[in-house]
Amino acid sequence: MELIKLDDSLKEVEESRAKQIKKWFEPMVNMLESFEEEYERVLSLPMSKETAGEARALRLKISRVRIDADKERAKRKKAYLIAERAIQGVYNILKNAVTDKEQKLADIENYYENLERERIENLRKEREIELAKYEVYEPGVNLGEMSDEAWKNYLTGTKTNYETRIAAEKKAEEDRLRREEEERLLREAEKAELLRLKKENEKLAKEKEEALKKAEAEEAARLDAERAEKKEAENTIEKNELSEMDILGFATEHKEPEKLIINEVARRSDKQILTEAAEYLSRLTGEAQSQTARNALIKASNTLIGTTMML
Repeated sequence: MELIKLDDSLKEVEESRAKQIKKWFEPMVNMLESFEEEYERVLSLPMSKETAGEARALRLKISRVRIDADKERAKRKKAYLIAERAIQGVYNILKNAVTDKEQKLADIENYYENLERERIENLRKEREIELAKYEVYEPGVNLGEMSDEAWKNYLTGTKTNYETRIAAEKKAEEDRLRREEEERLLREAEKAELLRLKKENEKLAKEKEEALKKAEAEEAARLDAERAEKKEAENTIEKNELSEMDILGFATEHKEPEKLIINEVARRSDKQILTEAAEYLSRLTGEAQSQTARNALIKASNTLIGTTMML
């Protein structure tokens, strides 16, 4: 077992006080040292029930050292605590007696300095209120300690910057509103143009439809006219063919057709009719299919012409 060295724990204590503390705990130290030989002997014994019994008995003896030391500590500490409280009480009385006097004397001592600090603080608040009009807060700038000239220049610059920023923001807002108005007018113009184009397209479509209907009607009329003209031509051809057949038949059945024609013309007694009949016979002569028919038609036509000249 190591020897107990109390001096290491008492180095910072006053020498007389250290001796006194050492004296209080020396009996416990001596008691512990008296068990040194028996402690070493028990540690060297082999493990057995008898060894366990001896170890228990020695442990109980040695524990008395700790118990007595704790009792001594509590007793001595209580005394020290009482002394400490007494010392603190005396200090508090002296502190309270002195503090009030120190404060009053310090107020007198620092009167002008306090006035200056109060002036600077009030000036700082006033200048912060002034800067707030221009939406400026400068926590890093000591406004209260700034000279009047410096403050005047600083405020002028702040005001100028503020007015410049406000003017720029106003112009930006006006530009934004102007752009929005231009875009609105452009959208309305585009809408109007689309509406105009729609109406124009509708008008063109309607005109186209009407033109188409008109063209279809004209085409239908033209086709109807062509069909009517064709029909009339067919009727004319059919009439001519019938007339030719009648004349041919008339010319072939009678050996003296000129006498009969003269009799017929005389019965009509109209020079215009004779002329038209001669012209008609002349046309038929070119269309006749046989020579006999042509000869008969030529003879009949000549007879009509001669008769017309005698009227």
